[in-house]
Amino acid sequence: MLIQSLQFKNSIIELTRLSQMIEQVLSQKNITDKDILSIVLVMEELFVNQVKYGYKGTDVHLIMIDMDWDQDSKVITLTIKNDGEEFNMLDRPDPDTNLSIEDRPIGGLGIFLTKQFMDSITYQRENNKNIIVLKKKLNQNK
Repeated sequence: MLIQSLQFKNSIIELTRLSQMIEQVLSQKNITDKDILSIVLVMEELFVNQVKYGYKGTDVHLIMIDMDWDQDSKVITLTIKNDGEEFNMLDRPDPDTNLSIEDRPIGGLGIFLTKQFMDSITYQRENNKNIIVLKKKLNQNK
């Protein structure tokens, strides 16, 4: 069941609103703080990456997020659509977390954490849009 459709401009200024809106929607579903925090962190990471690297020029673009909730299976599905540069984060290799911070190349850790926090991630490019679908089985407070 669709619980919320959100849209944000491709501006870092929208980050606070994004975090607040996601937290508000998930809190209404009585989801644990730990799960809310992990989802907000993932969504912030993907949003910032899109804003910083997904667009050339200064034109305003919209990033759309649909949040679906399956009460029976307790799975949240987040679908992110944008018309930015084609980028499939699933093609990125995971960073070598055994290396010291000084020896690691910059970048990739946020995508790695996204992969760790979500149960399922799919990507497709359709009609010049990136479509990322994230799924996570959640715990609910009693």
